Amino acid sequence: MLFSNTVNDNYKIINHRNVDKMIDVEFLQDLYSQVDLEINPVRFRNIISIYRDGIFQAYAPEKEWNFLQEYVGNKFLEKDRSFLIGLNHYIEFPKTELKKLLKSIAQRDLNSDSPKILCHTLIKLHFCALNEIYGINLVQIEEGLHYAIKKFLQSEQNFGTDAFNWLLGDSHSILTDAIELKVSLSEKKRKGLITNKEAEQIYTNQYGGLETAYGNFKEKNSNNEKEKQFVKDTNKESFLPSYGRRKDKIAFKNMDLAICLRNYSSKIFELRDKNKFLMGQVSTEKNRVFNTLLSKLKILPQEGKFYMLMELYKAVYEDYRVSKNTIKERSKGVVLSRKENIKTEANSNTKLLITNFASKTSNSRTLKLMRGVPVSRGLVIGKAHLVNDSTDSNQLKKGEILVAPGTDFNLVDSFYECAGSITEEGGILSHASIVARELKKPCLVGIKNLIRKIQNKDNLILNGTIGLVANLRDINVALIGTKIDAKIFGSKVARLSLLKRKGYPVLDGIAISFDPKKYNLLEL
Repeated sequence: MLFSNTVNDNYKIINHRNVDKMIDVEFLQDLYSQVDLEINPVRFRNIISIYRDGIFQAYAPEKEWNFLQEYVGNKFLEKDRSFLIGLNHYIEFPKTELKKLLKSIAQRDLNSDSPKILCHTLIKLHFCALNEIYGINLVQIEEGLHYAIKKFLQSEQNFGTDAFNWLLGDSHSILTDAIELKVSLSEKKRKGLITNKEAEQIYTNQYGGLETAYGNFKEKNSNNEKEKQFVKDTNKESFLPSYGRRKDKIAFKNMDLAICLRNYSSKIFELRDKNKFLMGQVSTEKNRVFNTLLSKLKILPQEGKFYMLMELYKAVYEDYRVSKNTIKERSKGVVLSRKENIKTEANSNTKLLITNFASKTSNSRTLKLMRGVPVSRGLVIGKAHLVNDSTDSNQLKKGEILVAPGTDFNLVDSFYECAGSITEEGGILSHASIVARELKKPCLVGIKNLIRKIQNKDNLILNGTIGLVANLRDINVALIGTKIDAKIFGSKVARLSLLKRKGYPVLDGIAISFDPKKYNLLEL
């Protein structure tokens, strides 16, 4: 299905990942060609992906995204039989061939393989993972489900957060299990029951693939002080037992459809989580094969990471090498585009769009109120901490609000440290959503151009219940009842907040402090 396009079409971010090789970028771009006749025969047709400085971001026209969301959403609302049968088949697909291939590679001495065998193994692993893990692009199913839940609640005239949360099911993330294990291991290390090396080995054996699902093998900096604080704040055997998820049924007029939506919410997230975990294993083995192949071809790793699959194949069979100039150009940034539109020559220029994607954060002092999809309730105030990768997340301080284009397994520690989270991409079943609900922290997703609207250290008010975030820039703000700095807010406000903390009958409120030379009181 084709869409007529103009240069003014709005694009939205649909994927944000940290990767370190072009073949991983190629894999992510290939995802958008995945379709299934019964489940989602309509695919993204106009993707623009940008890879720069180890960060991959993919964008799609909003109207195309909205159409796919509505198309799949109506399949859920209609309980389309062939659609649900196809979806169940996909969910239950055992991925036997991929698992056999991974086991075979793990047991092989790759150094004894010829370049041809290594190259064919790399290509086979690429497409086997693509077809067995991502036979369809699951994000379209997730967004379609979100559309169906919104429409269902409208038809039921029930917009309460309890009803919304019940429909999201009892999804549980492997990520929270990983966080819990980290806490447990840290406690054992503190008591001297195991060494640091033993703890790392236990964690790596169980969850080592979580942070490398799409090929991000950058080493993380350890932070012992952060780890000590992590243990200190988690003085329990387990701090993730139930997360207050609502399990009692809510009365709906169409209970059959409600149960159907709830069941698929749980199934789809669990599948998404398992797929990512399996992709971690794929990336680990792919990285071993890739590095061995480069070594045998005598291609430097810093150059080999800019080779595409086809170029590696030609390097094996034709002794081909990517030119130094091409590698230099690719190191500055790569744009991959798929354009299947009806458009006129006058409107065919995508340079303007790419420029917009690369735009920096606005320096305007204008106060901004942004609306997103509320996926975990709660109200918090804190400073913004922008995160693109694990290097940024290592600097996040406890109580700050995590602001990211998207979140994934490589931001494990950040979810525990932050007061709340906001992302530009992601849906109701994204990892940020599920983990935020399990940790009882407010979270918003789906805020367009988020990274251009917020700077590091901006003061934010995040309301995950109604789906709003206010960016107060350099205006200081604090909740009455929290610890307030008298130097910033004045001694009277600090004492009032202290009284509330001690249980005295003080009204709820927010304290605000700003420079009157910068802001007009009426603006606020």
